Parts: sequence; structure tokens; C-alpha cells
Amino acid sequence: MTIPSDNQGHLRFAPDILKRLGEELIPNPEQGLIELVKNSYDADANRCEISLTKVSRRGGSIVIKDDGKGMTVDDILSGFFMIGRSRKAPRVKRKNGRLTVGDKGLGRLAALRLGSSTTIISRPKSEPGIEHTTTIDWAQIDLAEAIEDIKLSITSLPTKDKSGTEIYIDQITNPLNTEDVARLTRELVLLKDPFETSDGFDVVLISKEFQEYVKRVNESYFEFANYRLVASVGKNGEGIADVYDSSGQILFSDTIPHGKSKKYKMPPAKFELWVWILSSEYFNEKTVKLPEIREWLKSIGGVHIYHRGIRVRPYGDPGFDWLDMNLARARRPEERPSTNNVIGRVIINDPKLRLDQPTNRIGFIENEVFNEVRRFAKDSLEWMGKERLKIAEARRESEKRSAPAESKNALQSLRAAVKSASQKDEKRNIEDALETFVKVKNSEMYILQDELQLYRSLATAGTTSAVFAHESSKPITVLKSSANTLERRGRKIAGERYDAQLKEPINRIRSVSNSLSSYSKFPIFHLVRRKRKITEVDLRETWQTIAELFTPLLQEAQISFSIEPPQSPCIINGSIAMIESIATNLLTNSIYALTKRGATMVERQVNVKIIHQGTTARIIHSDNGRGIQNIDIEKIWNPGETTSNQGTGFGLTIVRDSVSDLNGSVAVIPSGSLGGAEFFVTLPIK
Repeated sequence: MTIPSDNQGHLRFAPDILKRLGEELIPNPEQGLIELVKNSYDADANRCEISLTKVSRRGGSIVIKDDGKGMTVDDILSGFFMIGRSRKAPRVKRKNGRLTVGDKGLGRLAALRLGSSTTIISRPKSEPGIEHTTTIDWAQIDLAEAIEDIKLSITSLPTKDKSGTEIYIDQITNPLNTEDVARLTRELVLLKDPFETSDGFDVVLISKEFQEYVKRVNESYFEFANYRLVASVGKNGEGIADVYDSSGQILFSDTIPHGKSKKYKMPPAKFELWVWILSSEYFNEKTVKLPEIREWLKSIGGVHIYHRGIRVRPYGDPGFDWLDMNLARARRPEERPSTNNVIGRVIINDPKLRLDQPTNRIGFIENEVFNEVRRFAKDSLEWMGKERLKIAEARRESEKRSAPAESKNALQSLRAAVKSASQKDEKRNIEDALETFVKVKNSEMYILQDELQLYRSLATAGTTSAVFAHESSKPITVLKSSANTLERRGRKIAGERYDAQLKEPINRIRSVSNSLSSYSKFPIFHLVRRKRKITEVDLRETWQTIAELFTPLLQEAQISFSIEPPQSPCIINGSIAMIESIATNLLTNSIYALTKRGATMVERQVNVKIIHQGTTARIIHSDNGRGIQNIDIEKIWNPGETTSNQGTGFGLTIVRDSVSDLNGSVAVIPSGSLGGAEFFVTLPIK
């Protein structure tokens, strides 16, 4: 029998829930501050200022001011203080053409909690001459038993100031470091589309500590782009694309998807991409310096998404290649842009709000509409790459067809000049020298053709492995995540038996995952184009970078690795790619020597010494493997010669050729100072 009761109650929330909602879901301070700026945008503000004062230490302050329509008491209580529900009408376009972009208060909450106290002052446009003020004391809230026990009073006073809202975050508890402010600065610059004049909404950062960064990201180099892609999708879902050269002339146009009739199921959108060919032959150094453009692209480069007038993170953030541009470049390097040499934007107004963001306001939920947006952008890039490749191929074919005739004409002219020589003995000597030269050049051509075939094979292997490496990163991430899940559930289920029964195999999964992750990084790491540029290279720094890349593999194989640096810097003229090729192949050989069947299982060692010797640098690479056996020491440099059934025999060939290209020399002794093979690489120092 049910006993009737008059007792009633309601759910209550501890103050800790505010920390969970704000600080844990929105971990980066700049993200919360950006949400406050978006609130100013939604409030029809023309200007929003963020002032940072002594934020690099505890006790600093942050002030956000705007000249928007302000908030009434009801707006503050039922809107600004309402966490989890928005009173905004997301699908209604207002008189100024803006669509709302603010969230449900989580980002705002995270920003407000940056300080010990927060004061909100607002002057509503609908109530001229009235100013509403309220202060949140977070220390008092954190001590309360339940959130609903805290009463926030609002004071209303007369004012002569115009409408707008001011938020004062005082006595910040967690200082903002240089990285935090750099991210905030970048986000503010990108927030309202740096590509063109904003639609009446300016965002200003005021900070004496970080003005140099603000100045750099506000500079513009669009006029120096080598070409520009403009693609769009209309209301009917059909796409078109054009590519312009640096003078604004159309190079080629077509519909997209190229050669297909399938339409895009997405809101109307526009995709613009500026591409720079970062080579000195394409720039007048008197007008603009390449390092300036590189720094600018590093600051705001990438392909960004602007949704309803405001940028959405993380699209375009460093390292977030949401269009797989670097993968496409690894597959077909020619005429393909990468995230390092472009800046672009995908603009989507989306009045019906078909794209949706998750609770933490990072990115979009990857539904069918978002996937169509990504397909549209990737189709545009693929089409542009193919069209530019056609032009490049046509140019190369023309040069290949004309080269023999030009060479023949040059040779005929030279022979004619020889025949016109006045003295017979002089003429005969010149003719003999000329014929010898022709024979030597023909021989050189045949050798180069043979090497060309070899390195085309290596390039094919490299680009293929880069594709597989990129794809393998996804299951590796799943492995790591699964290991964490297994540990968490294992500790819960097995309790004290976890360490004895499950800890070792789960850690083994992590170790193998880390090794696989390192393998997946190698091909793309080596294919970075800038590394092939001839420049000044620090031998120690480059060798150390390779060692760090190999660290998980060395740990997995239980190999101790050490570098003995030079007494003074060893700088050479060459490319990073050449030095990395030498270091990678020597280290790979050592790992194989130390892990193959019959090798020692204890105290495996690899040691690298870099010695400064006058005008040269000497690199000594040693290991304590079994040394070089069962092969002629002179043959180990030849292509295809290997002591391993699993090896290619190309590694030491690449070492030899790279050292030769750097005007150096390389030698080896079968059993060196540590007992294994010992390689000596000598290179001229700049």
C-alpha cells in the first residue's frame, strides 16, 4: 500500500558543478573569452574591446567592453545567468543581417570564473539612462552548500553613458602565459575574417605586453599570393570553381564535383584559398621578404571556417589538417598546396542552422551536412591540383621536346666556331677536346638516367608509405584509447589483482602503439618540402631531431642512444633532408644490427660523436652489434647490396650519395670502438 505524503523537494546542485561545466569542458582560457566576444556580436555591437592588465601573474585583470544593445534585468537573470539554455533565436536574421552565434553559457561561465570576482555592468538600449550592475563573488559561491542558496543582487542606477555591456574579471587566479595570450590574439584577429573589411564589428585587443604579436598577425600579404582558388555552392547544390593567377586573370574554370552530376547536400557556401609558392624565384626580395610571409602564414595560415559570420575552431588551427591537404601532397607532391603555404576560408551563413556544434563549442558535429562541406572543399582542392598539374606537365613536355633540338643547335654552333679557327693545330686540338667532352657528357647522361630510375623507385616507396602512415594513425589512436579504457575498467573490476595480472599486457599495448605511432610519422616527416632547400644546417640539432623521432623505437628495442656534441657549433651548407637521410639510414642500420637474430640482448648501444676539426665536421656513428659480416666492405655502398633478407640495400647508397652531394666523404670499418660497425662521415663546415 502506498502511503500518501505531502513532502516535496527539488534537485539541488553543489558549486563544484560550475567548475565541471566551465573549467573542464572549456579548458583553455582564450576559448571562454572568445565566447564573451561572440555575445557582443550577438548584442549588435559595432566594437568590442578586451583589455589585459598584468595577466602574466596572479591578481591581474581582464575587461571586456562593447557598445551593443545591453541587457535588462530580465536579460541578465534569465539569459546571461542561465546556463544550458539560450534565449536567442538562432534562425532569425536581424536588421543588420547578423545571425546569432553565441552558445548556451558554458564558455561564458568558464571566462567569468577566471577571476576571484566578476562584475557585470550593462546599459540596455531599451532603457535609456539606466545602468544595471551585479557582482559575482566566486569564493562565496564555492563555500555555499548549493548554488541556489546564493542570491545575486542587481543594482540599477541612472547613467549618461550609451548602451553597452562591461565585464570586469578581477584578481585572476590562473595567470595567462605567453602561449595563452598568443592563442587569444590569433583567435581575435581571425574571429571576424581578416580577408576583407568586417560587417561593422571590430574586435580590439589592448595589451602592452603582447603588442608585437598583434602587429605581426595584423599584417597582410594577400597581394603576393601566386594564385587563388574561388569555389562556391549555390542553393541548388551545384558547385563551380575558378583559379586566378597573381594578376587576377582566370587560369581555368569548371563545375565541381568535376565530371560528376552529384550535388552537394549543404547550405550555400563559398571557398576561397590563397596559395604562395615559397621560393625566392617567385618573389622580389626588395618588395617582400620570404621569412616575413612564412611568419605571417605561421600565425594565421590554414583553411578556416566562418559560420554565420564568426570563425569556428579548430578549423585552420596549427596541426589541424581537416581537409587532408598534407596527405594529398604526400601522395602527389607536385602542384599541391600544404597547410604551410596557404590561407583560406569556407564561408557558410547557414540560416537554418543545419550545422551544429557540440557542448564544448569546439568544431562541428560531423553529421551529413558537415561531411558535405568537407567534400566540397576537398573536391575543389583536388580539381585545382589536377588542373595545375596539367599545366606543369604540358610545360615539362614542351621543354623535353625542345631540349634535344636546343642541345643539337648549341653543339652545331660550337663545331662551326671550331671550324672557323685560323690555325690547323689549334683547330685539331679544339676538335679533339670537343669530341672528348661530348663522349663524357653522354656517359654522364646515361649514369644520371640510371640514378633517376633508382630514385624514382625510392620516391614511389616513400610516397606510398606516407599514405599508409597517414591512414595507420587512426587505428593507432584507437589502440591508445582502448588501452586507457582497459586500464580504467581493469582497475575497477580486478582491484588489487590489476597490477599482477593486467598491468604488464596493457602497458605492452601502449608501448607497441607508441612504436607504431613513430613509424607512422617517419614518411611525412621526411617529405616536408622546406627541408630540401639549400641552407645552413646545424649538424647537432638535426641529429638530435632524428634521435627524438626514433626514441619510441629505441626504447622498444631496449637500445641506449647517446650523442656527444661538438665543442663549438658545426654548421654546413646543405639541406636538412640530406642530413636527415644520412642520420636516419645509419640509425636504421644500427637498430637492425642490434635486434636481428643472434644479436646481443644486453646493453645495446648506439653512440654518435660530432667533432669539430678545423674546416670540417666529423660524425662517428658506432654501435655494439656484430659488425659487418658476409659481405665485401666495398660493396655495401652499391644499390641492392644487403646482409638482410628484409632489407632493400638502398640505405647506404643514399648515405654515400648524400655525403657526396655535400662535398664530403664517408668510410666504414667492420668492427669499431664499440664492437659493431663504425661509420665516419666528414663534411666541410661553412
